[in-house]
Amino acid sequence: MVVFADCGRLDPGSPAEPMIRQADALLLIAGTHSDELAHLAARIHELGRVAARPSLVLAGQGHPTKEVEQELGIPVMARIPYDPTAAASLTGHAIPGRAHKGGLVRTAVEVARTLAAGGASIGTPGPAVGQHVPGVPPQRVSAYGVRIAPDLHEVGLPGEEVSP
Repeated sequence: MVVFADCGRLDPGSPAEPMIRQADALLLIAGTHSDELAHLAARIHELGRVAARPSLVLAGQGHPTKEVEQELGIPVMARIPYDPTAAASLTGHAIPGRAHKGGLVRTAVEVARTLAAGGASIGTPGPAVGQHVPGVPPQRVSAYGVRIAPDLHEVGLPGEEVSP
């Protein structure tokens, strides 16, 4: 059985964290523009430690899927249309004259079937385990494809020699 739970924005200390830790998979839904991805980029390392099988679902048009996967180091499971009206109807808000939810529901069903079958992605697969992500040493990519932040001793200022 696949259950989708909207846990809101996953900030530190979120009351949803215990449920997320018990989940078999974590789908993070994000827009595809830089400002929409900024919060996720800042938290992706921590979320990778908290949840099993984190994947992205991108909403709308903006940065290409491959670019988002490479920059964040996490696979994109699906893209959904940006449709606030259909999203509202899925949360129990009746929309007069709107029985058909279109691509949003079709994609949600496809994602649920993939998760129920134990799959991790729909369409183009994300970065493979251990695959090099530009700007991140290969040993810094975890088993879930989430980039691990560099240790402080590995980061230097321009012109400085980095100590081993």
